[in-house]
Amino acid sequence: MSALIASLSLTFLVRMRADADESRQIIADVQARIMLVAGCNYIQEASRMGWEVGPGEREAFGWVDVRDGLEGPKTRSLDPNTGRTPAVRPEDGPRSINFPVGTSARFPMWVWHRTPYAIAADAVFNPIEREPSHPDFAMPYLRYPDPQPAVVNYWTPGGAGSAVNDQNFDRGLIDPTSDYVHGDPRPRMNSTGMAWFRVHRSGPARFIITCGAGATQGFRRWTDMSLTDRQQFGDDEPLWLDLRNQEAIMWYEVEWSPAVGGATYQCIDNEQRPDHYQWRPFNPVHENYPGGHQSQTHARNMVGTFRYIQRLRHEPTDW
Repeated sequence: MSALIASLSLTFLVRMRADADESRQIIADVQARIMLVAGCNYIQEASRMGWEVGPGEREAFGWVDVRDGLEGPKTRSLDPNTGRTPAVRPEDGPRSINFPVGTSARFPMWVWHRTPYAIAADAVFNPIEREPSHPDFAMPYLRYPDPQPAVVNYWTPGGAGSAVNDQNFDRGLIDPTSDYVHGDPRPRMNSTGMAWFRVHRSGPARFIITCGAGATQGFRRWTDMSLTDRQQFGDDEPLWLDLRNQEAIMWYEVEWSPAVGGATYQCIDNEQRPDHYQWRPFNPVHENYPGGHQSQTHARNMVGTFRYIQRLRHEPTDW
């Protein structure tokens, strides 16, 4: 009997261990796939945004410049030397100043303590007072608009010196940890070492996105690291290799396109019984229907789209 109980206990423990391993694999797979979204977002936004080098050069015109069809991103000046130089702001952290064809970039990911322009997560900002002795008992006052900022933005009644002015509204240089505009970029400790992605520019508009779930911080090889980078792992190569063996890694090839879509929401006028030119208009400015009027949102996608997103079966040569 004792041997039977011991055998059942061992079988149960082995099954629990197997279930835990399967759960970790599923979580790692999901985290890696989320990194695909992050990589695509980076490629889209970097094509048109974040490349400012001066007051007269505030936007770029795509990885393939829509004006002349040459390699970009280039700014209004059409100067490739300045067009590839993004603005470097302290709150953004270090970034590469060039991204020509053949370049790879590494992006370890984490969760900020507080995102820019964060709003409070309160479910009810104006609860009705339930204490009978309170002077506001049962009064549905609307003192605080919904939503409210997560930290005082100095536009609300709760802020000291609540007069509206840009010095109080954007306090990044005064106290970055309490700044409403730029948020608090310090990483949450329970979110570090979990996921990363890499972007390799293999062509003018073609990229390899490597999606990883693990703690290697996105380094491809131990020999690629500087001495400072290796200190993150205690200068212990076997430790880093062990972390790499535990990671989930996926590779995708994507191609950016300058094509943008319009707002087609509710472009179908179902109230028009006969076949009418307003029945299914493409990107109309307005849509009319009997007894009402609907306007389009005009929510243009200004950062381009993707011609294709293809998962690669095998590890590519460069990533």
